[in-house]
Amino acid sequence: MTMLRPYSLLLVPLLVGCGIDSDRREVVHSPGFFAEFDRMVDNTMARGTNEEKTTTFKNEFIRRVNDGPQPDELYVVGNTWDKVRAFLDIGIVAGEVLEGVNDSAQSRVDVHRDAADWVLRSDYSAITSRNDWVSDKDFIRPTGEIVWESLHLLLTESAHAQRKVPTAKGELVAGHWTRGEGFRQSFWMKDYIETIWHDGVCYDELVGTDCSSIWIDAACGDVLVENGYWESACDGYDEDGNCVGWTDTWVDSSYYETVCSDGYYQEQCTDIYQSVCEPGRWEDRRIAAQTVENIWVPGEPKWVDAYEAPKTEDRIEVLPAEEAMILALGMEYILSYGPTYLSPTCQAKLEAANTAYSTLAPEISVKTSRGAILYCLSKN
Repeated sequence: MTMLRPYSLLLVPLLVGCGIDSDRREVVHSPGFFAEFDRMVDNTMARGTNEEKTTTFKNEFIRRVNDGPQPDELYVVGNTWDKVRAFLDIGIVAGEVLEGVNDSAQSRVDVHRDAADWVLRSDYSAITSRNDWVSDKDFIRPTGEIVWESLHLLLTESAHAQRKVPTAKGELVAGHWTRGEGFRQSFWMKDYIETIWHDGVCYDELVGTDCSSIWIDAACGDVLVENGYWESACDGYDEDGNCVGWTDTWVDSSYYETVCSDGYYQEQCTDIYQSVCEPGRWEDRRIAAQTVENIWVPGEPKWVDAYEAPKTEDRIEVLPAEEAMILALGMEYILSYGPTYLSPTCQAKLEAANTAYSTLAPEISVKTSRGAILYCLSKN
């Protein structure tokens, strides 16, 4: 079993970030960790058996947890890395609990895929850039406050403690645990800090003016001198010899005159600019407390008495012991965040459920743990 981690230290980026291209439909993940992680998920799902897929996922998750972000990573540091690390760890633990279960490869793939989804939705810059281009129905919710998101992922992961069992029509099926109906519910997420990277910018800044005097030689040129006069002419005469109308015509007598100017000095100035670059920077943005709507909650384990299978199908068999263990280990992990992140009542609920795990029947432990988690996800 992988050891649960202490809460991680924050990392500081050393290089200036790059811009993110956005697409109207798909998420274009931030360069570095997120883009590479996204490619890893696609490549893993594209080939191999489920057993090979889940082995690759586990190894890749562990490698990233051990290596951490590189010194030049920009979009997965600080608060973001703490969330990413938590989601990877929870995925690793849940997958390891199910390793000893026969025919659980598909469930372990699902465990890792869910954890990977939480990791990629932590790419706040890429997700919010993409959301600017899509309608509300296509909105992707970036991950939020670390305790809330960790508990929500844990609840989701624990529901993969199940397997499909081929069943023939007419077969007598022994009593077993299956999963009850899930439901959607609105929950409450407290305010939190989202660390956002702002790219560096460069601009030209005026730093001075360079002036010099140049000699302008004496020069002569012809200048038009406008001149002329109006000349009136009679348009016609009446029978008495009187002029009945006059027409004025301009007679142009303009001429050119040569004009010379003396030589002189003229000052010429040039503005001097210097390129100035401001480095990229992190900004801690407080995200207000909010209602998170329409969150899926998987159903609890539900006992089914023995019956004769009405048709040939793969039935779902839930594994309460493994589900209880995933919840207990996950709660222990989340409790390590400490009182800085956990409210006193939430911490008390998780501690009580985690303590009871060793004394309760698995199905009761699952119910108790789920109750504590749902309490922490709600407004209290």
